[in-house]
Formats: sequence, structure tokens, C-alpha cells
Amino acid sequence: MRLVAYSEDKVKDKEILLMVVDATDEELAEGVHESITLFDHRLTNALVENNSHTKSVWIESLDDCVCVFKVNDLPSYFRMFGQNAPYPDANVVIAAHILKGRMPELHSDIENFYAWLLPAMSAVEGRKPEDFELVNGQLVDQVTGDIYDVIEMYRLYLMLGNTLRLDATEDGRILVRSPRDPEVSMFDWLVEQNKRMEVYAASADLLAAYISFDDKNVSFTMTFVGRDGTTLKHVVNPSEFMYLVQHNYHPAIVVTGEGAEQVIHFDYRVLMPDAYHEFVDNTFDQSRATVKLLGFI
Repeated sequence: MRLVAYSEDKVKDKEILLMVVDATDEELAEGVHESITLFDHRLTNALVENNSHTKSVWIESLDDCVCVFKVNDLPSYFRMFGQNAPYPDANVVIAAHILKGRMPELHSDIENFYAWLLPAMSAVEGRKPEDFELVNGQLVDQVTGDIYDVIEMYRLYLMLGNTLRLDATEDGRILVRSPRDPEVSMFDWLVEQNKRMEVYAASADLLAAYISFDDKNVSFTMTFVGRDGTTLKHVVNPSEFMYLVQHNYHPAIVVTGEGAEQVIHFDYRVLMPDAYHEFVDNTFDQSRATVKLLGFI
């Protein structure tokens, strides 16, 4: 059984909760349930209706829905969320169940990645397993103080086709990057990309368009300046930016929406593996807490 969608709304001054569930009749029978527990929530007087491929679960008052999420493995929970971390908000629990319904193998895939990552980092010259500790869902290097975001590293791992290169720097830090040596320098890539953005600016009747690199904050930003002086900025994900530089790719610029609703991004869907896009498409609007909670629901 998996949660497909969840909604809270008002219909004729009544607070209505709706869950859309993919389940068999044996798992969830049609009709009125005086009390039923679904996805770590206890529902009272819930109406279950069969649809063509799913089931709808309705309750007429949000007061009849109580989050009953409970952590069975507190030590692991504290390592993931921090010592004495409170239980997650009910909305985070629901979001995690929906994400689990979309990507049922995601948690085990991240666990398998972590099981590979820790020995791989420990195998870097001069390092050992006790140098690293999982704290608040991040891998902390006890020697250098560097902090590695495991989920962001997993994202990069997928982007690179299930591989990463770990190198030791002269000062003993670990450098995480693509196993492929770059075809051009970052400077040369930026020069060429900005030439292309100049062409784009002229074709879109803009005053200017350029991409810049902030070394201090390690961020990459596309900036578009309209004829009236209006400026629109879009921060490019660092991993995606480095991927483009590594492979010397110059994808097209895509602008959707108008005015305040405009969204700008690079169109590089064909340049990266499907597994990467599946992960990004399903997690881009989710908090880190939602993804980390998958191991506890």
C-alpha cells in the first residue's frame, strides 16, 4: 500500500482531508471505518471509496486525523536529525510517505550508497574509519572538520552514473569529484558560456545575460538584465555546474512563465542519467527532513 496524494481543503465550510491510496481490497476495504491507522496517522470515521486504480480516503474534520508517528530506533534517529531532536511535523511525515510511494527503493539506495561511501573515504591515503562520524545526517570529518552532505553527495553520485572520485589534498582533506578529468578549465568554460549568453541576450532583447562564479560562497548564478533594468537571477546547483564544466557541455537556456513567475534553468535533461533526473524530479520540492525520514516510516 502506498500514499499517492494528500490534501487538506474546505468544502462548504467543512474541513476535508483526502488521502489517495494505491491499495488492494484486502489492505483497505471500501466503506466507513470507525477508526483506521494509515501512514502513521489515525483517522476516525473515515470513508474509503474505490476509484478505477486507487482508493480515496475521506474524513470531514481535521480533528479526526491524529499523527501517531513513533520512532522505534532512537539512536539512529538522533544520528540522522541531531541529539534530542523532536519528532517531525505531521506534514513532514505525510510528505515522506508520498515520496516513499513514488520511490520505494530510495531509502535502501541511499543506505547502500552510504555503506559504500564510508569505506571509500576511509581508504583514502592516510585516513581510517574512525575519522568520520554521521552527525545530523551529515558525514563529519573529525580530523579536518569538513562536513559532507550525504544526500547531496548521493545526488552527485547519480549524476556521474553511480561513481565518485575521492582524492586526498596536500593538507589531508578529501576532494570529492568526477572520475573524469575536465576537458577545459572552469575559466575557459565560463568565457565560452558567457559568449553564448550574450547571443541569447541579443535574441531575447535583453540588456545583458551572463553567468558568474562566487568563489567565497562556492555558488554559480545566471543573471538576466532587461531593457528596463529589471534583473532576474537563478542560482545553478554546484554539482550540476561542475558536471557541465567537466564534460564541456553548453546546454540551452530555458525560460518558463512570465513576470514574477518566471523560472530559468539549463536544459540538460539529455546530458545526465535518468536515475539522476528521477531523484531530482521527486525530491526537488522536498525538505532534507523529508528525505532523511524515509528510514523511519
